[in-house]
Amino acid sequence: MKIALSIDWDYFVPVSSAWDMHFHEDAGISFGDMMWGVRATGAMMQGKDLKEMIKVTTEPWEFLEILEEKNITIADNAQLFIMDSHRFGYESLRKSKYDLVINMDSHHDIFYNNGFNEISCENWLGHLLGEGSVKNVHQIYPSEERRKQDGKPKFGYASLNPKRYKTTCGLGSLPENIELSAIVLCKSGVWTPPWTDKEFTSLMLPLMKMFTDVRAYEFKEFMDYGHTNLIREFTLPEPENLEAMKKLIRHNVGNLV
Repeated sequence: MKIALSIDWDYFVPVSSAWDMHFHEDAGISFGDMMWGVRATGAMMQGKDLKEMIKVTTEPWEFLEILEEKNITIADNAQLFIMDSHRFGYESLRKSKYDLVINMDSHHDIFYNNGFNEISCENWLGHLLGEGSVKNVHQIYPSEERRKQDGKPKFGYASLNPKRYKTTCGLGSLPENIELSAIVLCKSGVWTPPWTDKEFTSLMLPLMKMFTDVRAYEFKEFMDYGHTNLIREFTLPEPENLEAMKKLIRHNVGNLV
């Protein structure tokens, strides 16, 4: 059985349903950086500190320990794909046939509306199912609450049989004694804040050591300079700038906190 594991960093970081706005991430990584400035400002306007509100809930080392405990191994010719937007998961996996994709994610990434749209972070896995590159999906949510918030996929085609899709919650539901042919590691910078980037690299770097074939999307000069260019700079807006941000929030974004 050929198996791929897809890991979205938003599994480890709590996300708000208010942010599930079907972003077109082709706007680039800088778009996500701008959004976090807006969100942090909105929180400050309400007397809240977003850096205290949003922290890593599951430590990367817990996941790495689970791999060993459950005897989840890496095939000799396995590939590791690293990206910011999960839409590149489609490009990563489409050329091979996978019997199963295990998706650790706060979002199922199959379909959130009926029918096929352009490939994006919200439907890349649905396209792989529909095209036959993936036979089955095991969706693992971080919590039951998040599973309820996300809802069921909209199966737009008859080939997307719900029997080929199951959901569980928590790292403990990872299957035992399996061999992985690929891992897709996605940062999802629109949903995960810059102040968790260092912890993201504490997951990424041990995984990189397990693979001889590592491929990165979007991150410039990634292979030359390692993880340093994945850590975004972020400074909370100064209080005197709050008024200037209110108009942007009110007219273009809405309540994101």
